Amino acid sequence: MRVRGCWARLSWGSLVSRSRSGRRDKKAVRHRKRARPASAVVPAPAPHDPEGDSPAVEPGRYRRDLASPFRRFYAWIIDVGMLMLILVVLNRVTNGNIASAESAPQDIIIFLGYFILPTGIWGRTLGKWVAGIVVVDSEGRTPGVGVAIPREVVGKVVSYAGFLLGLVWIAFDRDRQGWHDKIAGTYVVNDPGAGAPILGKIWRRLG
Repeated sequence: MRVRGCWARLSWGSLVSRSRSGRRDKKAVRHRKRARPASAVVPAPAPHDPEGDSPAVEPGRYRRDLASPFRRFYAWIIDVGMLMLILVVLNRVTNGNIASAESAPQDIIIFLGYFILPTGIWGRTLGKWVAGIVVVDSEGRTPGVGVAIPREVVGKVVSYAGFLLGLVWIAFDRDRQGWHDKIAGTYVVNDPGAGAPILGKIWRRLG
């Protein structure tokens, strides 16, 4: 009987101690919950350009992903071929009044108009659109006609006059700028959203 009484007292004491320790644990948990500071709101990360590692730029601006010299040469070949086709068609329509010795002023206007207006307004000619590249200023925007004029008139004359050295310079320049780019402060960058459906994709794989 004494053993049973002692055992009962021990069991009852252990139950009381467990219940007290359980209450203390609950109070400690409540205290920690009250003392826990409110979680700070973490801002969402900036959207990233899938074509590169830098954050995506705002609409109307292009990322400084410099175009390769081979892609620029490809665009130049297309532009020269397209310009010759335009001159041939106009020469037939005007009965020989275009692309002749007597029509040099008109030819120059057509030549400059083909490059100046598209470059200033859209940042690209037909050849650059097929190649998937675009001309931009230092802020990554299309240059505008005011910048396209010195680039295509003064800059191109200087680049061609030096035995095309101003164009060859693109392959060795850190920013891949020709002399006409340096004169106008422009850059030629890749535009993944442009390019002909077939030719552009093929060239993007090669270039």
